[in-house]
Amino acid sequence: LLTRKETAKAQITKKREQLKERLQAIKSERKKLVVEKLDAQFDNFNDRYVESFSNTLNKMEDVLQRISSRMEKAASAGRDVSASQNAISSATTTIAAARGAVATQAAKTYTIVVTTEEALRQAVEAVRQALRADLTAVRDLVKVAHEAVQNAAMTLAQIPNVNAEEIESDDVADTN
Repeated sequence: LLTRKETAKAQITKKREQLKERLQAIKSERKKLVVEKLDAQFDNFNDRYVESFSNTLNKMEDVLQRISSRMEKAASAGRDVSASQNAISSATTTIAAARGAVATQAAKTYTIVVTTEEALRQAVEAVRQALRADLTAVRDLVKVAHEAVQNAAMTLAQIPNVNAEEIESDDVADTN
């Protein structure tokens, strides 16, 4: 993810230089400044959302690790945990897919194609819509991963007396 971000940052600086060259055709200084500001905002939005999605996926992996630990305790206590194992493996796969989408999104850059002053508004709007569509697609994958982690937790909770082993070991520790 870090190498993709570095590559994307290099592409962004190159893209900004190209944008400034293309903006020379635009006569209005105000429009030039607005387009440059919007271009920077699009990059910032993408970076912020990618960072947020990545943090969310990290938290989900931590929760899934705790669920897996509880599942192992239940298995050592002789409980049937096959459904829970399937749900955990499904959640792991879904998180990996979402993380791949986040890494791909981190590498993307959005270029405003400047042709004429009249077409500038449509060009900016097209880039905004593309950014929104891409971020929505990644957000949907993160939501699916979240639902898979929830399903793993609910599957584990359906195992009867899943916490019984922990309570007994706590009682033994208190009496010593």
